[in-house]
Amino acid sequence: MSLKSASSPCSFFKKLSITGRLTLLYILSAVITLLGGITYITWSMYQVMEQADSDFVQARLQTYRALFSDRPGDLETIRKDIEWEGINVATPEYYIRIEDSSGRLLVETPGMSQVLPSSLFHCVLTHPRQITTRYLHAVNGREYLISCDLEPVGHPTGGIIQIGLDVTAEIKAIRKKQVQLVIIFISGIVAATGVGVLVARKALSPLRDITGVAKQITVERISERLDPLQWPVELRHFASAFNEMLGRLEESFTKLSQSSSNLAHELRTPINNLLGVTEVALTRDRPPEEYRKTLESNVEEYHRLSRLIDDMLFLARADHPTQRFKFVLFDPAKEIEKVCAFYEPVAEDKGIAISYSGSGLMYGVPQMLERAVSNLVGNALQYSPPGCVVEVRTLTTGDGSQEVQVRDSGHGMKPEEVDRVFDRFYRGDRHRTLHPEGSGLGLSIVKSIVELHHGTISVKSSPDHGTAILLRFPPPPPDA
Repeated sequence: MSLKSASSPCSFFKKLSITGRLTLLYILSAVITLLGGITYITWSMYQVMEQADSDFVQARLQTYRALFSDRPGDLETIRKDIEWEGINVATPEYYIRIEDSSGRLLVETPGMSQVLPSSLFHCVLTHPRQITTRYLHAVNGREYLISCDLEPVGHPTGGIIQIGLDVTAEIKAIRKKQVQLVIIFISGIVAATGVGVLVARKALSPLRDITGVAKQITVERISERLDPLQWPVELRHFASAFNEMLGRLEESFTKLSQSSSNLAHELRTPINNLLGVTEVALTRDRPPEEYRKTLESNVEEYHRLSRLIDDMLFLARADHPTQRFKFVLFDPAKEIEKVCAFYEPVAEDKGIAISYSGSGLMYGVPQMLERAVSNLVGNALQYSPPGCVVEVRTLTTGDGSQEVQVRDSGHGMKPEEVDRVFDRFYRGDRHRTLHPEGSGLGLSIVKSIVELHHGTISVKSSPDHGTAILLRFPPPPPDA
């Protein structure tokens, strides 16, 4: 048997609908229950029959034992009783044969030799009162319980009593009951199938209802939610999870809409600048120097567009990474040192002091940490007035996590701005004034980098008291 054919029953069950599965389980449970009941009833009927037959045989033997005990060697009384059963009854209820120890016939019910010959009994008895019994189908088409018993029938070596009890009527009655039980079994399976389908459909009706309600929720009605309390207990968790999914989708749609609007705005400004400068340059013939100035001005706008596109591509790849980044164990202080060295001339020109300290080990991508710290330091320099200080510090915590903090003593942010500082394209009013050429993607990129490293980011800021941004990265794995 192939693996495919071996798994086909399971595949068939998986392809069934839930109603079909429940109905099939109902049928299986009904089959098991009915088969168990029928088996027990049949076994009980046979047990009752066997016990009644055994009691009858024992009663007859007790009678003959009493006669042998009272009148040893006198078979005449027993002969009359035995022969009366065979002469006066067309089909005797039982047959009796008595033989001596050598197998010589002493007395038997008339006609017993034709129906139940002595050879059928197979009596092998070694001591008195030893009884053997079994059922057989006789030549006359009837069923008998035959029994052998060794008794002292007036001879020194004793003799054998053979009894054949006609149990045809009992077996026919049992078989009739079995036919009735089979009919009940088939009827029960049919009823279980019908009831199973009805019960399954009724039980699954809340699922159909909740599906209908879910279908009514569209993009225009995505703010609507299911009420978990109006559904059965089994569906309340589903309703809650569905509401949470709708919340995430609504948030994603809102961010997508805002991002699209902000992106259009950010693209419109440089494109309008390019169009305006180019149209002015083309209104009349100009000297080559003016055209050169126009092209140089356009190059600045092209650089801005290029940076904006690069940032958007990075965020898109960070949201849905299609390649695995190569994580290594490195000292974050070295990357921080590179960033501070790069921005040191800019800081001197603006009259801002920049410093860094600390060391440790971090598991991640060095270039990404460098970009995150570069964005943070660049923002700190952009939005800090002369005389401020920008500090970059890294340290290893007690659990092995690595922290990188960038702190400045600049303008700071309002609480409502802190809540949205990581939203894409978001810039506060002061930041638009101080740095109009910015895109509002810097901190979004920092957050994406931290999340790619499975870390966390937090912000503390207050107006005119500066801002502190803390990046926390998990400890390196043992095999790093």
